[in-house]
Amino acid sequence: MSFGIGVALYISSGALPGMARQVGLSSPSEDHMLHPLGQFSTSKAVAERCASANPKLSKFLVTYSKLTDLVAVRLKAAHPDWTQEQLQHVFDLGAQFADEEVGQVVDRETCDSPQVKVALQRFEVQADMEPSDVLAQ
Repeated sequence: MSFGIGVALYISSGALPGMARQVGLSSPSEDHMLHPLGQFSTSKAVAERCASANPKLSKFLVTYSKLTDLVAVRLKAAHPDWTQEQLQHVFDLGAQFADEEVGQVVDRETCDSPQVKVALQRFEVQADMEPSDVLAQ
């Protein structure tokens, strides 16, 4: 089955909450935290393939790292019995899924396709966001 980047973005942005449910994270507040992280994971995958020379990439990666840390702290507070490894496993699964889905789309459509360019616009916007603002939305 062949998906466009829009569908791949939708699928992978929802992947992190879905994968989190598989390992026991399923409250609405957890989904509220994990969905934006899934969107950022998707943008990261697109940017790493198609915008590696973009000066905003390093700023985006700092924002992404801060967002991941903030989500981890909040999830750990909600689940004090969880180890760092368990939380990291959830994040790794989501990032891996985003990389695979976006990679397939970019390989098929190239970085110059209109849909990939739309995804790169999202990356540009996200690079300037504050992690705490992302989770407040």
